[in-house]
Amino acid sequence: MYSVGNRLKISLFGKSHNECIGCIIEGLPYGMEIDFDNIQRMMDLRKPSAGIGTPRKEADAVIFEEGVTDGKVTGRYVLLRIPNTNKNSSAYSGFNITPRPGHADLPALMKFKDFDVSGGAQFSGRMTAPLVAAGAIARQYLQSRGIGIAAYTKSIYDIVDETDRTFEEISRSTNYKTRAASADLDSRMTECIMEASKEEDSVGGIVECMVTGLPIGMGGIWFDALDVTVARLMFSIPAVKGVEFGKGFGITAMKGSESNDQYSIRDRRITATSNNMGGVCGGMSNGMPLTFDVAFKPTPSIGKRQRTVDIQKMRDANIEIKGRHDPCIVPRAVVVVEAMAAIAVMDQYLCDQELRSLQLHQRELGHVVLVVLHVLVVEIKAVMLPCVPPANGGGALGKLSAGEHLRSVCRVLALHELGPGIEPPEIVLRLHEGLNMGHQRGHLVILVPLEYAMMDRGPHQVQFLQVPDAQLGYA
Repeated sequence: MYSVGNRLKISLFGKSHNECIGCIIEGLPYGMEIDFDNIQRMMDLRKPSAGIGTPRKEADAVIFEEGVTDGKVTGRYVLLRIPNTNKNSSAYSGFNITPRPGHADLPALMKFKDFDVSGGAQFSGRMTAPLVAAGAIARQYLQSRGIGIAAYTKSIYDIVDETDRTFEEISRSTNYKTRAASADLDSRMTECIMEASKEEDSVGGIVECMVTGLPIGMGGIWFDALDVTVARLMFSIPAVKGVEFGKGFGITAMKGSESNDQYSIRDRRITATSNNMGGVCGGMSNGMPLTFDVAFKPTPSIGKRQRTVDIQKMRDANIEIKGRHDPCIVPRAVVVVEAMAAIAVMDQYLCDQELRSLQLHQRELGHVVLVVLHVLVVEIKAVMLPCVPPANGGGALGKLSAGEHLRSVCRVLALHELGPGIEPPEIVLRLHEGLNMGHQRGHLVILVPLEYAMMDRGPHQVQFLQVPDAQLGYA
């Protein structure tokens, strides 16, 4: 399986020509209602349209195996699968010897023993089907919190939509099979795709996505930043070759006085006079719509003769690809972009909610105190250890450096990601110099600095406080 996410974790499994594909979703709120009809509508948007898509037809019926009962989330995780009912592996015979240019065939054959290229295997665009289902669920959650997501086809080959579209205009792209934002562009893009198909060729394009309703300050920093997370998931989509936010690379032709999104007050709300940054500053939302473009390469499977190599005979060869392929994947990819955006934003939203909760506790207690039960609780970023008084009945244990003596004194009850290479039941905490522990029997509460607790990092330095059992409710 292939996994991504912090608070909302998606684990993908299967291959294009296996019996099924699917994913496991962790982190959905218990009791959340699932709109199955909405999920199927999103799945239908991913299906190919006549004339501009592959002849391969799949029902894409989403089957919930675990975690959902009577339309509500009832488990720690949700397992869904989608049967592959229309497979034709014979069209791929020979590609394990003469790999297809532009596909993952060559590197995969070199990397994995006995790799089967049928349908593109785990590298196929078919694998986006369960991601669309997962994204549809994430979208439902976000919509209930006033966050909207919509995308459209901005360009196909040399047909480019030059208009700055509103969220409402983008949302109406579902009325057109190319996912263009107007009837005229839909007609021109359709003609472009069909012309490429007649020439046994293919074309690529750009999908633009907009997310509205994000509160100012939402998002992580550095490696968990909002735009970093979105970009990572966009690049996970097969055939994506570029992602840019706001003006993107075009901002390099502007001066700071032109590129800065200057702030103003409108209707007692902070807003900006432009959105060149795409709604992100410092990895966090600045309150403007999150906007980004995603570039898709032309479909690599084309009927025209191409040069390749025979990896058995180690000589040059030619290849002509037959079978069922999209002359342009952009129209079908729009809903995939929307789905991956929803997954990324929901994950960021859940992280942000946890941060706000921790900040509330920090204001009340002065530290981040994470209560841990006598079981392994994987959501916790700290541990509480039973503190045993010294055997001689004396006072403090004295100074401990690099965890010295701690293993003989404490037994780990719960642990989660305190640092690389540290696993239960034995642990050596990186204690800072000068730690003194009293002799009173109780629990040792590890107070993790907030910035480390929220970044899924092991604490570089932790503070310790011994608290009697009675104060923690264990007496």
